[in-house]
Amino acid sequence: MKFHTKRSSAFFAITMLFLILALAFQVLAPGVEALAAPQEPGAETAETVANPLYLPFVTSHSPLETTFGVELYSITPVGGLVKMVEAGANWVRRNALLWSGVEPTQGARDWNTVAGLEVELKNASDNGLEVILIVRSTPAWAQKVAGSYCGPIAEEDFSAFGDFMYDVVSRYSKSPYNVKYYELYNEPDIAVVPQESIYGCWGDSSDPFFGGGYYGQMLQAVYPRIKAANSQAQVLTGGLLLDCDPVNVCTGDKAVPPKFLRGILASGAGYAFDGISFHAYDYGHNGLGVYVNDGWGNNGPVLLNKANYIRSILQDYGFGPNDKYLMNTEVSLLKISNSCDATCQLNKAYYVAEAYTAGIVVGLRANIWYAVTGGWRNSGLLDSSLTPLPAYDTYRAAHNELRDAQFVREVNLDANVRIYEFDRSDRMIWTVWSLDGASHAVTLPGTPAEIKDVFGVSQARVSTITASVEPLYLEWNK
Repeated sequence: MKFHTKRSSAFFAITMLFLILALAFQVLAPGVEALAAPQEPGAETAETVANPLYLPFVTSHSPLETTFGVELYSITPVGGLVKMVEAGANWVRRNALLWSGVEPTQGARDWNTVAGLEVELKNASDNGLEVILIVRSTPAWAQKVAGSYCGPIAEEDFSAFGDFMYDVVSRYSKSPYNVKYYELYNEPDIAVVPQESIYGCWGDSSDPFFGGGYYGQMLQAVYPRIKAANSQAQVLTGGLLLDCDPVNVCTGDKAVPPKFLRGILASGAGYAFDGISFHAYDYGHNGLGVYVNDGWGNNGPVLLNKANYIRSILQDYGFGPNDKYLMNTEVSLLKISNSCDATCQLNKAYYVAEAYTAGIVVGLRANIWYAVTGGWRNSGLLDSSLTPLPAYDTYRAAHNELRDAQFVREVNLDANVRIYEFDRSDRMIWTVWSLDGASHAVTLPGTPAEIKDVFGVSQARVSTITASVEPLYLEWNK
């Protein structure tokens, strides 16, 4: 009787196992079929949409990391957080965690002074945004130049800044903040001023490298402490202004500040940062599609020229193209006036598409629009009431088109028309715009699967398009 009980129990267990497997196969089969035979967008059946069990195998990875980012003055709904998440932003830059505020007296840190910032960092993490956190503002007791909070740290206090950064990274690299990227000061390649400023000011006009070597010494002292706190933390150089091209444009004293990066590398600090942060602004003038940066020439968005210049400097010091990643942590089209009329707003909207296209072309890890709100030089994506401006709509459309795109090549069909080709997961994408301000008829090698304007609105499918200052997106089936 005992033998039969064991035998019956075993038979029952095996039977139940087969029943469970059979039921699991029936439940999972629709998901397996969906994975094996992808359908056209919008063609999912009710059965595959309703079945949630196979979805974790598809969506359990982290959110897609794109180059699309923004700078928010406040990472809150009233600062534009919700709108930019809806637009597809993946990165948010925040200026700043102030060392002087947390540690006004050496060794006495008061984290209560940044309680509001901590709420913002948690907001970013909760919304899947990767934060680039600027750390700046030298306390009075650590200043090399008295009164210069934006300026350099005294050499004997490099270790104190290292201790501070160790605590910063230990505190913020973990949940609930999950900050990974730390940018040390902002635009350090600006001349020292005896005051507080959101801008850098480590620049030394008496130095042939404008103080870059001294900044590099600071990096060498601080970098090991950051990595000791969290080996995955990423150290960025302060966003380089790079106000002009010292090779082809600027001469004399104006050619010295852009040598700041050379100074960093010449100091031996090439190992003491993970990525280079830089800024790239163009300036809008009258007329659609018209913008320039006199310090670098007008050859498309200036970020192209600046990124290529930075990579040439890295190469001079023995770094390969993939050894250091680049981030354009401030990009925008600026209009230096008190107003921005409809033409100005449309020009900015067109520029958004071109700037994010260019950022992918040069392989930026992040491309940060400055800024979402506020009237600084008419750069906003949203107005003061958080109402989207045309540039917001083209930002969203650019993300939808280029979300996971990889640059393939530049297509040469007309010398006056810029065409870049990208490989997106589902289609090949071309971005197209006129370079000379005129409209040009361009005969394509076929008829695209879809043609969209800069706002993402579908246009008539044709094999000859009119390329104008308004960028177009052409989608091709693979």
